[in-house]
Amino acid sequence: MPYDADMHISPLSSESHSVVVEGKAEAMVDALKRGINEQVIPGAAIIWGSPNRFLLDRAVGYAEVVPTRVEAQNSTIYDIASLTKVVATWPLVAQALQSGALQLTQTVGDLIPESAQAPAAPITIQQLLTHTSGLMQATWLSQYPRNAATIRERLVNEKLEWIPGSRVSYSNRPFILLGFILEQVLGMPLERACKEYVWKPLDMPDTTFNPDGSVLARIASTEERDGTCLKGSVHDESAAWLGGVAGHAGAFSTTRDLSRFASAVLTRSAVVGGHEVSALTFTDHTKQLGVSRGLAWESYEDWNPSGNVWGHLGFTGTSLWLDFGRNEYLVLLSNRVHPKRGDPQAMRALRQEVFSKWQETPLQ
Repeated sequence: MPYDADMHISPLSSESHSVVVEGKAEAMVDALKRGINEQVIPGAAIIWGSPNRFLLDRAVGYAEVVPTRVEAQNSTIYDIASLTKVVATWPLVAQALQSGALQLTQTVGDLIPESAQAPAAPITIQQLLTHTSGLMQATWLSQYPRNAATIRERLVNEKLEWIPGSRVSYSNRPFILLGFILEQVLGMPLERACKEYVWKPLDMPDTTFNPDGSVLARIASTEERDGTCLKGSVHDESAAWLGGVAGHAGAFSTTRDLSRFASAVLTRSAVVGGHEVSALTFTDHTKQLGVSRGLAWESYEDWNPSGNVWGHLGFTGTSLWLDFGRNEYLVLLSNRVHPKRGDPQAMRALRQEVFSKWQETPLQ
């Protein structure tokens, strides 16, 4: 996708269109600046656009405030936390569904041989993707030995908390298990599969697990632990226990990389499963349970009942939304856990304000 690094607002077709775009862009940026002043976040990077068109590309505040102040940039790399679920794990599942290597009705028992008699055996791929699996809510993997094979065995043998398919409860365990399943199905480590099959084809050079030292200066710091703020090491404790690579968290990325990813999803690229898998993904699979969830993605109908908006959030302060009605995306990356994690409700309010400014006036 062509990109002009100096471009913040796209070329516009009319003066009225320009006013709407600039007004919405500045309203979103002003909301972020208020969030910085109120210490909800230290800084952020934001991109709003549609495939092949950028409407806003801005960074505000700081990528680091302790021990020194480092300004946030458009190129700042953030720990995207649970956006890993949709940026790493989901597209690999989507490709496997497209190729027939996976089916939604397959079970954990079908795919992990040693789990045939385990409590998790009857859970389907669809239930893992929609958070209806019944797996334990608590994630802490540090209760297990620091060995991936042992953790996989423990995950499938833990007692289920409810009957699979009977309720929706968001948690990390289903996607940790999906990460293991993908490695089994694809015959390679999750990190390599993400790079080869998703991030490289979509030209996402800054998206990775365990970023190396060459980009350390560009990485936003996260939480202070043991007197030092994490910088380039994954914030999520369970992903860290798995060596920084997991199906639920661990990826790092930039707004620019995620704009390419979002454009691929909006255009239903084969890299993210194509048209048929897109239709399966962005369908409410849990309406009967009172919560609207697609495959990995969440519907934002509560925030915008009239739209067709799907998205995902990350604990560190990251957000990715797709508006299929308008053919637009909004990516907001922040490090709200730096230097200490703040009030999650304040972050929710800030996200909702930015989202509402984005959705306020349709572009013509």
